[in-house]
Amino acid sequence: MTRILLIIALAATGVALSGQNLQGYFSADACTWMDAQGRFTSTRIVGGPECDCGVSDTGWRLQGSQALTIDAGMRSVFDGDFSISFFFSPRAATDQLIMLNGRGCERDSSFTIRYDASAEEIEVIYRQDGIFFVREFIPLDRSRCWQHIVLTKSREDFQFFLNGTLVDEIRSLVIDFASSDSLRIGGLSCGTFGQMDGSIDELRIYTEVLTPVEVRQLFVRTDFLESNRGVVVAGAPFQANVINSCATSFLWTPAIGVDDPTRPDASFTTDTDRQYILRMMKDGCTSFDTLDIVVVDSSAIDCDQLKLATAFTPNGDGLNETFGISNFFVVDNLISYKIIDRWGETLFMTDDVQGSWDATFKGSPVNSGVYIYEIVYECEGERREKIGTVAVLR
Repeated sequence: MTRILLIIALAATGVALSGQNLQGYFSADACTWMDAQGRFTSTRIVGGPECDCGVSDTGWRLQGSQALTIDAGMRSVFDGDFSISFFFSPRAATDQLIMLNGRGCERDSSFTIRYDASAEEIEVIYRQDGIFFVREFIPLDRSRCWQHIVLTKSREDFQFFLNGTLVDEIRSLVIDFASSDSLRIGGLSCGTFGQMDGSIDELRIYTEVLTPVEVRQLFVRTDFLESNRGVVVAGAPFQANVINSCATSFLWTPAIGVDDPTRPDASFTTDTDRQYILRMMKDGCTSFDTLDIVVVDSSAIDCDQLKLATAFTPNGDGLNETFGISNFFVVDNLISYKIIDRWGETLFMTDDVQGSWDATFKGSPVNSGVYIYEIVYECEGERREKIGTVAVLR
């Protein structure tokens, strides 16, 4: 299987993984079901699930009776405040049970996470003593296959995050989850919800309530274009680039001006502004992203007018994450593009005219603040320089 992959370095991943309240971390990388924290040693792989493409490496594809279990040690987690974070991707259009803490359907005090295929939503059931229960329904993002799910419990309050955003809250719900000492993913059917047919990846278990900022830092974007906007001189080609996708087939529409509509890295040549839609498909699931091609008149190019933002927000929400030259078509040859801090240290440097800074230095995020950029370039045979500042806002 061809995999187009970017290993995304999340700003807070290192912090989260070393935090004392991260009780368990199951990455599924290298096709293992093992707690990287070393706390949960009583785990099982049931029925030989398939090791498949995951969010940042590999994940687990579960079908029918196949399951992943944590068989002991969860009671101390469920006894107080907790957060559970994981990625899920449905692989069949069927109602299916994803995750359950407890010994079975409608027993004990438990929570159940299910996927409703017809409504394309996640259903969570909180149950006390197998009798009293509360439900919440969360519509999924239909533009993507992988969904990041985070469930938190703070005393009697519950929060549900989807793809880095808080989407629902339940207040004053008294449930004693500590009667269960296990957690099961897949392999069970309850009522009209059948056994799981989907993929799971990056399971994290915390004995604390994650903040919205921490949740956003755990969110990994998948199936997206490196740039949703291409600015070109009339007649010049623009090449697309897909980031972090498990898709096995692709389709661009419309096909006008596309050299190969089935390639993720297709090249586009158009004389007019046009929007394209990319469909990324795998195992019956389709993700979408869009590309806007903007065509400029070469006679309107002003060599002295490099356009750069005055601020950007590298906070993991997928918007304004990097800083670079917006109208890079002005540059005939980029000699250097540097980011410098107030002490004069170079934090970033490139000679790629479409290169951009992600507000990191040596793999670690920089602090909020103002930074200096220096750009040396050639346009219409002349050497030019532009110096300015940009604010990093987190």
